[in-house]
Amino acid sequence: MPQKTFLSVRSLFLKNLGILIFLLPFKMLSQNTITRIHTDWKGYWTSNSTTGVGNRPDTANNLLAFAWNGTTYSTGVNDNVLTTNAVTFNPQKFRALKIQTLGLDTSMYYLQGSMIDGSASTAKLVPALAGSTSTGAELSSRLTDGTSGLTLGTGIANIKTGISEFKIGTNNLNIPGIGDGIPDIIVTQVAEPGGQYDTFKFVNAAGATVGTEISIKFDAITAIGTYSLDLFRADNGTVAFTPAATRDIRMLGIETSSFGINATNASQVDRFVVTFSGSSDCAFIAFNTNSLKIAELGLVKKASLATCGKVGNTINYTFEVTNTGEVPITDIKITDPMPGLVISGNPIASLAAGAKATLTGTYTITAADVAAGKVVNSAKVTGTDPSLNIIEDISGQTNTDNIATTLLLPAPTFTAQPGASTCIGTSVTYSTETGMTNYVWGLQGTAGTNYTIVSGGGTGDSSVTLKYLTAGSKTVSVNYTNTNGCTVATATSSSAVTVNALPTPTFTAQPTAPICIGTTVTYTTQAGMSNYVWVFPGLAGTNYVIDNKGTNVDNTVTLHYLTAGTKIVTVNYSNSNGCTAASAISSFTTTVNPLPSAPSLVASNISCTTTGSVALSNLPSGAWTINQTGFASNTINGSGTTYTVSGLAAGTYRFTVSNGTCTSVVSSDVTITDQSSTTWNGTAWSNLPPNATKAAIIAGTFAVSSDLTACSLTINTGINIVVPSDRTLYIINGLNVSSGSTLTFENHSSLVQVNNNAVNSGTITYKRIAAQIRQADYIYWSTPVTPQKLIDVSPYTLGDKFMGFNGNNWVITNKNTIMTIGKGYIIRGPQTFSNTVKADYEASFKGVPNNGIINGETLAAGKYYLIGNPYPSALDADTFITENNFLEGTLYFWTHNTPVVLSGAYKYSSTDYASYNLTGGVGTGLQAPSSNPSNNNSKPSGYIGAGQSFFASAATGGTIAFNNGMRLGAADNTQFFKSASKTAAVEKHRVWLNMTNTEGAFKQMLVGYVQGATNEYEPRYDGVSFDANTYIDFYSVANNNNYVIQARALPFTDTDLVPLGYRTTIAGEFTISIDQADGNMKNQVIYLEDKTTGTIHNLTQSDYKFTTVKGTFADRFVLRYTNKTLGTGDFENIENGLLVSVKDKTIKVLSSKENIKEISIYDVSGKLLYNKKKVGTTELQIQNLQAANQVLLVKVTLENNFTAAKKIIFN
Repeated sequence: MPQKTFLSVRSLFLKNLGILIFLLPFKMLSQNTITRIHTDWKGYWTSNSTTGVGNRPDTANNLLAFAWNGTTYSTGVNDNVLTTNAVTFNPQKFRALKIQTLGLDTSMYYLQGSMIDGSASTAKLVPALAGSTSTGAELSSRLTDGTSGLTLGTGIANIKTGISEFKIGTNNLNIPGIGDGIPDIIVTQVAEPGGQYDTFKFVNAAGATVGTEISIKFDAITAIGTYSLDLFRADNGTVAFTPAATRDIRMLGIETSSFGINATNASQVDRFVVTFSGSSDCAFIAFNTNSLKIAELGLVKKASLATCGKVGNTINYTFEVTNTGEVPITDIKITDPMPGLVISGNPIASLAAGAKATLTGTYTITAADVAAGKVVNSAKVTGTDPSLNIIEDISGQTNTDNIATTLLLPAPTFTAQPGASTCIGTSVTYSTETGMTNYVWGLQGTAGTNYTIVSGGGTGDSSVTLKYLTAGSKTVSVNYTNTNGCTVATATSSSAVTVNALPTPTFTAQPTAPICIGTTVTYTTQAGMSNYVWVFPGLAGTNYVIDNKGTNVDNTVTLHYLTAGTKIVTVNYSNSNGCTAASAISSFTTTVNPLPSAPSLVASNISCTTTGSVALSNLPSGAWTINQTGFASNTINGSGTTYTVSGLAAGTYRFTVSNGTCTSVVSSDVTITDQSSTTWNGTAWSNLPPNATKAAIIAGTFAVSSDLTACSLTINTGINIVVPSDRTLYIINGLNVSSGSTLTFENHSSLVQVNNNAVNSGTITYKRIAAQIRQADYIYWSTPVTPQKLIDVSPYTLGDKFMGFNGNNWVITNKNTIMTIGKGYIIRGPQTFSNTVKADYEASFKGVPNNGIINGETLAAGKYYLIGNPYPSALDADTFITENNFLEGTLYFWTHNTPVVLSGAYKYSSTDYASYNLTGGVGTGLQAPSSNPSNNNSKPSGYIGAGQSFFASAATGGTIAFNNGMRLGAADNTQFFKSASKTAAVEKHRVWLNMTNTEGAFKQMLVGYVQGATNEYEPRYDGVSFDANTYIDFYSVANNNNYVIQARALPFTDTDLVPLGYRTTIAGEFTISIDQADGNMKNQVIYLEDKTTGTIHNLTQSDYKFTTVKGTFADRFVLRYTNKTLGTGDFENIENGLLVSVKDKTIKVLSSKENIKEISIYDVSGKLLYNKKKVGTTELQIQNLQAANQVLLVKVTLENNFTAAKKIIFN
């Protein structure tokens, strides 16, 4: 077989597979394969295939039996073990053939069970080599050791190519055993088989083949077991592979007849010859002793010395000869080639099988022997078997080996010493023979300067361990007195060891400037060294991460730090001599700066008005640089802890921020999506529903089932949309109604737009219903679209019944006039309408919807003008009044409640104007006495409907201005005076009073306590009575004005008195009643004082009826909130059970229902004199108040947040 290169278990060489060609037929090969083995590992072990971990022999492992051709045969090693383990077997007796010697080359290995040396993790050759190089006898002994030489735990791998012969001798084959079906020869293979043939044959005395030669390739043999082993180089015994490797066991059993041996030619056989291919891995080759009459001698040679081993001393030898064969041997002679050796007792006449004889010899030591320190030699024994064959053996330490006899002379020797080189500071040990006395150690140089002794080195020490402190070539000598009392004249010197200087590691590259967390840095030291030891500050994964290299074979390391601070790296290594510096070298100190935090991101998607943007926060203080990556890259310099990156297209972006020193880690991804528009396809929105930032495009049938909010709205061609009543389109920007499409707003629906600069295009139809009118009724209109002709509002109205108002008079207006935006017009009912039966009239306004800032008419001071809501949505009256602050502040709305007098020229009642200002609104009447219901019975709510006009007067000249901030949705656009829920923007506490009689006279007035108002006249809060009612007028009196609406200052006090007046052209009984109250007035007791009768009547309990004559009575009534005159005693308990009194300058506040939360006291100028919070009781007395005699205001807030203010006279 070819030589094999031994590899680790994981890298075994590949073997060619295919059809194997043998000189031995395949059928015969399969018949000769051993299929199971039984061994004595751990007492008993058997296997018929490869075995796994924990089931692999690792000691001597002697073969007990084997299965061959269906029968188990014992080897005779220990049949009792087989019997104990119930193995049925055919008893035989096998022994290993003795190989005298083996050749040696560097590819050969000792095979040894991994636990023979007692350790599975280390490897030691047992026994050790006698010298530094294996002898042929030491190699061959591994093929004959163990019981009968049959151990599977030792062997030789890659036996050198060559021939090994096993002496049999002529006529020594047992003729009856030939062809008996029992194997005669066992051949083992205990490592990886090669791909070449080993040959086996019998030869005669002349070397000619007897019978047939057999060639075998063991890779065709099935493994029958696996064992754990150590491998050692055969040339020097050193460990070759990782301890506890594994190899498979293969075996062949061959019957002699397979070689063509028969009764005719058996007598010619002289030797069994094996030709090793160079890849043979053998534990033993054994013969069945029942088939072979082996003629064999064994010679064991031993030496002894009783003296000091000096020149002239005598060595005594014994030669023990044993007949280890099966036949008697005669004429036995021992020879020894060593000159001067005298043997006594030669010859030995004969020895029966198993018999022994011992001869002796002497030898005188020479000067050469003393110089060598030992005497080594081998003897040879020869004899003649019954067939007159010459039998011989080389002496050994046992009968199964040929290891030479070695006698060490007593001159000191070093049993251990360092190798060829070492390093300064490394401990080295020198050892000599133990058990001697008077040891004298010679050390080179001066202790403490050139070396230091670690241990030993005394006269009683057989060893010394020291460290060299200087470099150079060093030797140590030793001498001693041996057990015979002998001391040699000259001490023995050790081999010279070269002590190498230690290296001085340096950094050839390292960071020299401050860095940032996460920055990759590289440290480099000298290349070409070994055992690099890198030490880094902190814990891996916590303080740093190694990016590349940094192992014990790398002279460089690349890493990045995870924490800030100062960092030092150290390195050490072994140089080319294997020396390591005494201490590692440290790098420069590197400052690692912390990273700024990654920016926090909030994305704003692309809308219909803005590009995408990302708001970055958590930016470092001071100047910074933002780096944008992803869909588009950008670099931004700035400062501040927040910044918004705008102008972004749709895509994914990432950001880092640098503070000028370090750059943050990359932020998380942020995605900008295009939310600028969404299209309705008739079934669904393409990009979710629209909103204030997302434009809507209607491209399919669409029903406005709820309010719709969009950034802008486009209606594609061919689409017809109807906005139902009470629905609102909230459009932030423009509306585009494409040609061929329609957008119709039903009555009470609204189009509300936000952007004053938005431009609308296309035509809408806005429908407005004037409810229950007669032909003679005038409707107050304004246009929400452009352009709009008057005639198109009411095509069937007579041409002279379209009017405007010029500040002084009504002016007939051409019916084909384009209505001025923001101007009011009145149009009488269609001629087709009845004057007796009311009906709804629907007007349609068609054009581009008005939007944004609109300037109406310019008003002259002191005149009234008819103003119109210019939008297709409701108008907030409060905002309109506030922003047009040149107006008087009260708006008047035509209610046409009173039926028109139809005789002669139609007569219209000037009393049908409802009033509204920032204080509130008053209506014009209850249900009309006729059978036809009135049109508008409610008070103005402050929400001016689309298409509606109204009167207002100017306090000073100015131009009416409208803007989108005044617009309201459909909820506030239902009709002229439709009440709607709206949270008050300011604090208001109001009461409405009606003056009526049973014949239908009606007048309403309002008194309110309003945040921002004073008790002086203010046009925005106070409305002067029109006094246009033919029959009665009813008002409050202040500042020489008669107010239909009067606002008074907060805080409200129950001591407030409001004079009331009236005018009547009718004598008789009238009623004054509370129409409505809100705010705190809902809980306030309200009284009416009639000065004529001296009565104070509680209006909250019942209406007040009185009788009057015709005339004007400006001071008959007083609206009040107590029924007592202001004095120094108790005040009336209000509904919340609050009582305030003062006596002897002690103020007492008592609450009968709620704990008091806070009390404040003011003088009449509003100066705070006293305040106490968190009162937490129902009663509080205030003494020692530092105030003069005066009127004070006591403001009390209860725990239920009810607030009341009371005036007291403090004295």
